Amino acid sequence: MNVRLSPQSEELVNQQLAQGRFHSAEELIERALRAFAQRESGSASPAQREAVEDMLEFVKQNRARLEDGLSVKDLIHEGHRV
Repeated sequence: MNVRLSPQSEELVNQQLAQGRFHSAEELIERALRAFAQRESGSASPAQREAVEDMLEFVKQNRARLEDGLSVKDLIHEGHRV
C-alpha cells in the first residue's frame, strides 16, 4: 500500500525519525495506528490508567497549578490523542 502524506504530516514523520524515536516511517505509522485503534476502542492500557491516576494524585497532594487556560483534564485528553 502506498500512502501520500501532506507536507505537514511528512515533516512530522521526518522530525520523529530525526529524533531517533523510530527506526523507520513504517514503525512510526504502525505505532500511530495501534494508538488510534486503542483510543477508538476506548481501552486504555493499565500503564496509561496508572499514569493518569499518578498525575491526578500528584496534583492533589502538591496543589499543583497549571498555566492559565490549562487543566489537568485537558492534558489527559491531549495524552489520549497521542
